[in-house]
Amino acid sequence: MIKRINTGITDKKGKLALDELMGGGIPIGNSVLVTGASGTGKSTFCYQVTQQQAKEGKICYYVAFDQTKEDVIENAKAVGINLNHKNIFIQTYNELQDLVIDELIELIKESEVDFLVLDSIASISGILPEAEFAKISQAKINQNYMPMMASESRVIRKAIRRIVLALKEHKITSLLINELPEGTKKLSKDDESDFLADGVIVFHFVEIGVTDYRSLNIRKMRKTSHEKDIIPYKITSKGIQLIAK
Repeated sequence: MIKRINTGITDKKGKLALDELMGGGIPIGNSVLVTGASGTGKSTFCYQVTQQQAKEGKICYYVAFDQTKEDVIENAKAVGINLNHKNIFIQTYNELQDLVIDELIELIKESEVDFLVLDSIASISGILPEAEFAKISQAKINQNYMPMMASESRVIRKAIRRIVLALKEHKITSLLINELPEGTKKLSKDDESDFLADGVIVFHFVEIGVTDYRSLNIRKMRKTSHEKDIIPYKITSKGIQLIAK
């Protein structure tokens, strides 16, 4: 029997649960890409699942590269989610300015982590040491067959691959946030994480006049059957609520 984690996301009456739509919850050890354009509710979703896991006694790490710890807590509070919990550890760029991929992987290996959020995977390039870019890029330039940007892209993809494989090796359930521009048909900027991930949840946002329409769909979820149709939802003072069709 597959062990799973609960997301804690339901409709207003608690009858329609996201867990039920993916066979009972996210399989433990799955790395799930949470992707979509700005304003779709990706971070809210991750705050909510983190809160649920902490309530169940799981050790949770929220690694944020684009926000301070205070920003993460306040942003979650604004949508009715409390991340001030003894089981939640928030790591930010301010605390990890000298962070390299090896140190992040060491955190994954050595800490007693049950659940981890990486916010966001698009920020990986911001934590890579300049020396690593310079060394690999210059080597490719000297060989005169690959432009610098292509080399840097390969470095970023390699870093993401190492992180995801470390999470899988240690059976840590994780959510990897990815920011995408409006209108793109891609699922990730790096063209790597959506293939490596065990699951992909895509968040959509459509604005018609003064009305906002939000929805998500589970593009893939390994080790389980799942709903393949669009699932409408709204962001309330208590976080994400699904909307029954």
